Amino acid sequence: MSIAFTPGEPAGIGPDLAVIYAQKKSRKNLLVFTDPDLLLARAKKLNLSIKIKEKNSTSTPGEI
Repeated sequence: MSIAFTPGEPAGIGPDLAVIYAQKKSRKNLLVFTDPDLLLARAKKLNLSIKIKEKNSTSTPGEI
């Protein structure tokens, strides 16, 4: 099972919550739909370390 998260406004608390949640042990994968550089910058500001695994895929028309 995964948790999908959209942090919303880049200047808001959403990116902080994503970085902080990533520090927790969880059986659920965290899928964050945002710019990875934003999360890295926020983690640095919070003095936290994160590893980002990007999932890049393309789809064809009619495919989700």
